[in-house]
Amino acid sequence: MTGIGTAFSLTFDRLVSHPGSRLMLEAPDGGQRELPPRLAARPGTLYASAGHLDPGDYTLAWAASSPGEVDLSGRITLPIGDGR
Repeated sequence: MTGIGTAFSLTFDRLVSHPGSRLMLEAPDGGQRELPPRLAARPGTLYASAGHLDPGDYTLAWAASSPGEVDLSGRITLPIGDGR
């Protein structure tokens, strides 16, 4: 994952509510920003664009709302940049 635009896609084994879900990106320097999920994504997928990211290890945290079910949440560390 490098370049001008970086996007993230999380696919679940059930439907998720796009407006009720959150994606948070933590940069290598500890700064955080919310990434709004694309409302027109497929029903079981959260998709968000982060734009340009400098190289480093980022953490993507999510909280997905699934209609009538327990909310899903988690986090993953993602290396961004050449050779990572």
